[in-house]
Amino acid sequence: MLPFIPEVFTLQSLLDPLSKNALPILGSLGGIAAASQLVRLGRFVPEENVAVRKVLGAVKNRGGEVYGILGPGLHGRIPIYSDLQTVFVGYHTDDIELIIQRNDVQHLVGALATWGVLCSARKSDGSAFKKRTSGVDVMNAIKAATKPKDEATLTRAVAGSCRKAIREVMEDELPSDNFRDSDSVEVAVKEKVNHPLEQTYGVGVYSLQIGTLALTAPQVLGEKVQDAMSVIAQAETVSDDIVRKAAGVLIAAMGAQSILNGRIPA
Repeated sequence: MLPFIPEVFTLQSLLDPLSKNALPILGSLGGIAAASQLVRLGRFVPEENVAVRKVLGAVKNRGGEVYGILGPGLHGRIPIYSDLQTVFVGYHTDDIELIIQRNDVQHLVGALATWGVLCSARKSDGSAFKKRTSGVDVMNAIKAATKPKDEATLTRAVAGSCRKAIREVMEDELPSDNFRDSDSVEVAVKEKVNHPLEQTYGVGVYSLQIGTLALTAPQVLGEKVQDAMSVIAQAETVSDDIVRKAAGVLIAAMGAQSILNGRIPA
């Protein structure tokens, strides 16, 4: 991992991206006096963010070396020639909902995914620390800053990967007596999604909690209708018109309640 660039705004940090061949550019601007004025055009990097330095639109020089990753603070840039692209390296949390079918029964699954740019200090044990920028992985930060179109695109990619993996794990891969276990689902999902997400976007899932596992409203309604129809059949057997009418009202009431509730816990 490349050494982390100090979070200090100096004239030197402004000049670092420039090669000796580019120094005449500063001369045409009036030398050091003009460069001092350019300091005012610096870019501020907020807390829990890092900035990828880009020179003429590129993050690496011709030799393949990264121009730099800068931590929170005020940093210099030269308009048109260089710029800073920030990326959030804190934790994202997103709710994920999907419907799975297990043993011909539909379940509504609600999960909470915590994800973010993978940092070298967290890859081994997953322990949390306050200033994630101190352990940021340079190449992962560059991927997260440059590969997706925007943060919304990145969020959709992570949520989509998690949703697909949860369905595969809970529908087919875990045994019937274990598919509801949140810890088992988390381990299996992270094994599926983290490597491709890191390769493409430099991010990964740190934790996944299954908070809701409920029968879908149509599933519940179908089961309750079957129960009510059984009551009607019994009523017809004993010619009890009152019971038959009560069962019909029960069916209508349960249908309305299922629609209003949206979900009924299993």
